[in-house]
Amino acid sequence: MTIRHGSRLLLFLLLATGTLAAQAVPPRSYGDWARDLARATRDGDWEEALVATEGALALRPDYPLMLFSRAEARAHLGRPVEALADLERIAAMGVSLPVEKHFAKLLPAEKLAPILARLRETTAARGKARLVVSGGPRDFIPEGYAWDAKRKRHLLGGIHLRSIIALSEEGEVSTLVAPEQDGLWSVGGLAVDARNDWIWCASTAMVAGRATPEAVAGRAAIFAFELGTGKLAARHLLPEDGRPHALGDLLVADDAIYASDARTGQVWRLDRKSGEYRVLVREGLLESPQGMVFVEEGRAFVVASYRGPLKLVRLPSGAVSSIAHPEDVCMYGIDGLAAKGRQLVAIQNGIEPHRVVTMTLAEDLKSVSGFRILCVGDERLDEPTLGAVVGNEFRFVANSHWPAVGRTGTVRGAAKLSPPTVLAVDLP
Repeated sequence: MTIRHGSRLLLFLLLATGTLAAQAVPPRSYGDWARDLARATRDGDWEEALVATEGALALRPDYPLMLFSRAEARAHLGRPVEALADLERIAAMGVSLPVEKHFAKLLPAEKLAPILARLRETTAARGKARLVVSGGPRDFIPEGYAWDAKRKRHLLGGIHLRSIIALSEEGEVSTLVAPEQDGLWSVGGLAVDARNDWIWCASTAMVAGRATPEAVAGRAAIFAFELGTGKLAARHLLPEDGRPHALGDLLVADDAIYASDARTGQVWRLDRKSGEYRVLVREGLLESPQGMVFVEEGRAFVVASYRGPLKLVRLPSGAVSSIAHPEDVCMYGIDGLAAKGRQLVAIQNGIEPHRVVTMTLAEDLKSVSGFRILCVGDERLDEPTLGAVVGNEFRFVANSHWPAVGRTGTVRGAAKLSPPTVLAVDLP
């Protein structure tokens, strides 16, 4: 579950790790460098702007927006070759940014033209997604998805209407868990527990949820409901610690439930027997953790870090390591994550254009390769979120309509929104 406030490419705070030897001054954060950049750009101080971009990129390598800002500073400083190199990297990544608008008067037209052509090529619509099913309230704001194989139906969790709906293969809509039932807040990730015939869900009290009191905003819980009846099976409130939380995705194991916390950067472990939570991954190691998927037969899982590369979390220790990727691949903005064997499937809604991609995890779990775009530029994609592998295809929520949610929680223009829609792409 991404915490969204405005543009897809907001400059979020990144806490740098480590210490500066023999200095009491704390290390500079990504947010510090971003603020320096904003100030320098406003004042036209391009030397300082360049210093700021270098500092930020040291903390968040290959971040497209910061590469763009560095290219702008270099162009203003009369360093066109280096500026063009930054723009070529952005084009290779397939990330849409206003290159022509910002650089038409700063760089030679004959040098910029091939980059613009490459950018049009890499961001062009391609890949075919088929419509699986569509239906339900237009102001539902779907986030979570799960496939109920036993009953052949799609389950969707709603952010605004705070409920879980079911869509049959024919598109018939029914309510599994009613709005606000049993104190349910906005619903994020869903996971089917076939052994108990339950559906687990991550739930967070947020302004986007209808009728959510401001006093409880930032509370979170993990719920389980019977798939056959929709009755409450379990409810585990995250302990209050005075800070806001946002549980996004979750994984179900025999002995525990794991949930990512996008607000704090933690991953929680809920013991299924005792009902007690403990922090599996502490703060500072993940940047807004999102989708998660088990690998190595459940001995580890991969987690999408919205503002950084994929991470591997070992069990039971919670040890975290980075998963390397080719430098011409953008790994930022991943929300949903699924897998079929070592083939990972990801939804990137934190960059433009939104897309569904796949890549292969190495046997040693240390890197990914074979990056491939399965679907991009489909007009039906309006903030796609989470999905699941079903057979040989990846099914996902195509239109959460998050941009329509105002800061007060109202859904603007709900009557004109498309109903919750599930699309599918074939896996190679």
